[in-house]
Amino acid sequence: MWWLTIPVIIYSAGIFFLWLILRRHSGGAAPGDDGLSWVTGEVATPGGQGNGSLLTESRPGVTGEVAIPGAEEQVSLLSENRPGITSAVASPGEEERPTPLPETDIRVTVVVAVRNEERNVTTLLERLVQQDYPSGLLELIIVNDNSTDRTPVAVSEFMEAHRDSTGISMRLLFNPFPGKKKAIRLGVSRSSGDLILTTDADCTVGPGWISAHVSEYGGGVEGSPGTQIFSGQLQGSATAGSQTSFLRGDGFGKSGETASSVSRDGSGVTARPLISGRGDGSGMAGLQDPSSGGEIPSMVLAPVVQRPGRGFWSRFGVYEFSALQAITEATARAGHPVMCNAANMSYARQVYLRHAGELHDDLPSGDDIFLLHAVRRGGGTVGFAGSSAAAVETAAAVTAAALLRQRARWASKAWYYRDPSTLILAAATAACNAAVIAAAVGAAVSPQYLPLPGVLYAIRTVPDHLIITRNIKKSGEKIAPVPFVLSELLYPFWFMTVAVISLFPKSRRFGTG
Repeated sequence: MWWLTIPVIIYSAGIFFLWLILRRHSGGAAPGDDGLSWVTGEVATPGGQGNGSLLTESRPGVTGEVAIPGAEEQVSLLSENRPGITSAVASPGEEERPTPLPETDIRVTVVVAVRNEERNVTTLLERLVQQDYPSGLLELIIVNDNSTDRTPVAVSEFMEAHRDSTGISMRLLFNPFPGKKKAIRLGVSRSSGDLILTTDADCTVGPGWISAHVSEYGGGVEGSPGTQIFSGQLQGSATAGSQTSFLRGDGFGKSGETASSVSRDGSGVTARPLISGRGDGSGMAGLQDPSSGGEIPSMVLAPVVQRPGRGFWSRFGVYEFSALQAITEATARAGHPVMCNAANMSYARQVYLRHAGELHDDLPSGDDIFLLHAVRRGGGTVGFAGSSAAAVETAAAVTAAALLRQRARWASKAWYYRDPSTLILAAATAACNAAVIAAAVGAAVSPQYLPLPGVLYAIRTVPDHLIITRNIKKSGEKIAPVPFVLSELLYPFWFMTVAVISLFPKSRRFGTG
């Protein structure tokens, strides 16, 4: 049975390679100390590990190591910045370097689909209206996805109270169809922005969140490719009607609108040519950004940080999610992104409209991963915004049932994946976990195989620890040794359980709490 080491070695080598990509990107520093920390130093509290809220507002200008005797205050992951300043990542021992906000004329729409989020949505809206992005270029669209609580009332009341004082365009839409995917589609189709950002109602964003995303598209400086991509100033633009509109027959938008020819602003509907791209369906022109030396991305992914709650299952979920986030970043930086999270991503509106028909409308979710795959198939470029300003934070699931439901829902889409990189990673992970389980069963049946499970666990735990530790430390947390070891022991069985449950839609809804 020693041949079972082969899939485990292949998986572990792949994870180690991804860790090397992240290490190389961070300049070769040690994991967790790589100059990419999302917090500006470590906060020491007597008798603790500094595990308070990552979103506690910090005092402006406080950077480096902070010791606050007798207090629970912690430097914020998404700390408030000075007006007109976005956070730049600081190297170890260096003071955080403020980066002036770029001049921009890119119109941005934030689209959030909400369902029964009465307790969370107001907090998110408060953060969104505090963005350092120009209010005249910002639009907020909240789409009520058939909530049964007071979510739409809370949103409406907030918008009425803040619309005039903020100068931000805010709209509440009602999704006539079931599902988040249709809600997002409605929001994008009714948007006036050139760039779409998405997040979830239970997330919290920092004041530089929008600016951090915009900067990945060339910063929006007048005359740069970042502006031209959205404004249609480039030669060779597509003619109206050169693309098939996904709006046809779905009840969204105005009759006859097409993805290539329509733009909305405060003055009404205006025709505007969009770039024709490479003729590959990516929605982008493959332009070179002189400031970065690379292509302007079709979409940008960014970090999602989970706050651990109490108990083992919460930490288990955070460790697994941290590994997924690290893989997301590493594969995106390698040019072969395999996963993403709609809680923190952005894309040109025209890119979404171009690929909207490829998002598997027969499935209730997958608005993020299927868009990623469609962009990849079309030859589009996917970027990653790794700064602290670009990160969002959310709470982790606290019970095994809630975590299992969430993971089974995510895994249920895997049967529809066609992206080669994603399928290779999924196959390697499944083979590794199946090998570990087989070794454990073999050891239980025959004592001669008792050393085998230990060897397999040791091989896979080392790269897992490296990649998870790097991501955990960036958020100011530390890995607890006992929960981590237990998580590693349990994970192969957890993985297979999730895979089996994902095959049965009814079983994915167990434990309705």
